[in-house]
Amino acid sequence: MVSSGDSIGRLVEIAGKPDLVTPLENEYGARGGENWTYFRDGKTIVFTIDTRGRILRITESR
Repeated sequence: MVSSGDSIGRLVEIAGKPDLVTPLENEYGARGGENWTYFRDGKTIVFTIDTRGRILRITESR
């Protein structure tokens, strides 16, 4: 299990490599982190990663 504040190393250790990585930009076009998306068992799980490589937020949808 992973939670907010965990590193991307821990995420990869538990869930493997993401199915999709989407860069996030601020209003000036600067890199602001990434969304790592996993498609598992009919669910979409998105981990928002900050620029330091830490999980900020986890969202899940069907």
